[in-house]
Amino acid sequence: QLIGVWEQEKPDTTGISSIPEIMYAKDYYVNEIWEFTDQKATKYHGFFTHESKWQTSRNGEIILLKSMDDRRFRILLLDDDKFVVERMNMYGEVYEDTFLKRKSNPKPTTLGKYLK
Repeated sequence: QLIGVWEQEKPDTTGISSIPEIMYAKDYYVNEIWEFTDQKATKYHGFFTHESKWQTSRNGEIILLKSMDDRRFRILLLDDDKFVVERMNMYGEVYEDTFLKRKSNPKPTTLGKYLK
């Protein structure tokens, strides 16, 4: 069920005001997007794309990523069109995040267009 493209339901827009104006015309992913295949997980967020090998724990409750800052998600809900995880931010705070299933990877916008 996890294989496919998942887009964050509500983006985290903290820190957008501190991005330099020279970045406003570059490709930008407002929502965090995850694409899971059999071989790898790809994260599209902000101005970056990151790839990692991934696996689930034996009981299927935890997603473990090998080479990313987001190394561990606890799956709270996984159905055909909704994926809810619990994870930790860089400050050690645990929070829930909801992702919705997409048919394909959404195209990035630019930060300048998003802020208009």
